[in-house]
Amino acid sequence: VSPVMGGVVKSITVVPGSYVKKGQVLAYLQHPDYIQLQEDYLKTKSSLIFLEQEYNRQKNMLNDSATSRKLYQQAANNYNTTKAILLSLKNKLTLLGIPINSVENGKIIAAISLVSPISGYVQKVNANVGSFAAPTELLFEIYNNSLLFIDLQVYQQDLSKIRIGQQLYFTTPSLNAGSNLRATIYAIDRAF
Repeated sequence: VSPVMGGVVKSITVVPGSYVKKGQVLAYLQHPDYIQLQEDYLKTKSSLIFLEQEYNRQKNMLNDSATSRKLYQQAANNYNTTKAILLSLKNKLTLLGIPINSVENGKIIAAISLVSPISGYVQKVNANVGSFAAPTELLFEIYNNSLLFIDLQVYQQDLSKIRIGQQLYFTTPSLNAGSNLRATIYAIDRAF
C-alpha cells in the first residue's frame, strides 16, 4: 500500500500481524498540499458560479445582438476551462479520500487516511511516524491467503485430459502422508 500523494506520517494504526478489513485505516498522513487542494477546489467552485452567470448573460446578449461573438466565446472559454479545472480538483480530492461534501460545507481536512485496499494480514510496516511517505514508497504489505493459486505442470500427452473448472486433488511434502488438498483448474497455459 502506497499513498496517492506524498505526506508526512502523522500516526500508524496497525502493526505487523494485524488483521485488517478492506477500507480500514492503516495510517494518517498530513501535508500542506492537501489543504491547498481543498482551498483551490472551493475558490474554483466559487469562480465557476460567477463564470456560469457571465456565460449565460453573454449568450442571451448574443441572441439579442447586444454583444460581440468574441466576448461570448471568451465567456464560454472561461466557463468551460474553470469547469474542467473543478472536475480535476474533485477527482484529486476523491483519490485522496477527502469527502467533497465536507469541503463544500467548509470543513477543511488537514490529514488524510491511508486505507487498506483488501482484507488480510499486515505483513510489513515500512512507515515511521514523522517520516515523509512518497507516492513511490511501499508503506504496508498486506496479504490475503484465502485464495491461493498453485502452478502445476502437466505432461504434453495429458494436456487434452484437463479443462477449466475441473476439480483436482494434490498434496505437498509438508502435509501428512495421505492428506490431500482440493483445487479447481482456473486457467491453462498453452505454452510448452
